[in-house]
Amino acid sequence: MMTTEQAQGLGFRRAGEPRIFQPITQAEIEGRIAESAGASPRGPFFVSARARDPRAMVTSIIADTGENLAYQTSLQRGEYGLQRPLGSNVPGPDFITATREFVGEGPEQPLQMRASIYLNDAKISGIPQFPTPPTEAKATWLTELESAIAPGRLDLGDQLFEQAIRDAVAEGRVFIRQVEIDYSSGVGVEGRVRFRASSPATSTSP
Repeated sequence: MMTTEQAQGLGFRRAGEPRIFQPITQAEIEGRIAESAGASPRGPFFVSARARDPRAMVTSIIADTGENLAYQTSLQRGEYGLQRPLGSNVPGPDFITATREFVGEGPEQPLQMRASIYLNDAKISGIPQFPTPPTEAKATWLTELESAIAPGRLDLGDQLFEQAIRDAVAEGRVFIRQVEIDYSSGVGVEGRVRFRASSPATSTSP
């Protein structure tokens, strides 16, 4: 048994009630905030995968573990999480990240912050063989991105970076990227993560 307050703190709600947004505890890597406080629209606590049939261990539990490994690897590479993995069988991009760089038009010109956005499609294999990377994003993926950067949800503690992220979306610096997790050495060892070349995330059908 738990109290109503405890249940709400874990993200439970009465049937029919709208989901209440709850900020997460943001990951910090070497002193930098590495993800948005709104990176999980499902809240800080939720069941991301379950399996009753042994065959579902691969399609649910191992797939979920692979997605989270890919996400954490992205953050360790210096990227910023805009949306965490929400579950291996949940429609949409497996996770969304952003990068930033500082560019200038000339040696005497001030540097400007520029962001790029990645809609990540995680693929897990034990063979290892992977499908051809996608070159177009579903329209629903772009809708999820718009939600992830909405006011009240995007929160990196850096308003200039947050604006650069929104500018990246408006200016078309959004890419779809396949991330491959190779478990060919066995599922009991950490998968090897490879980031494939990205393609501009032009919209296709839902």
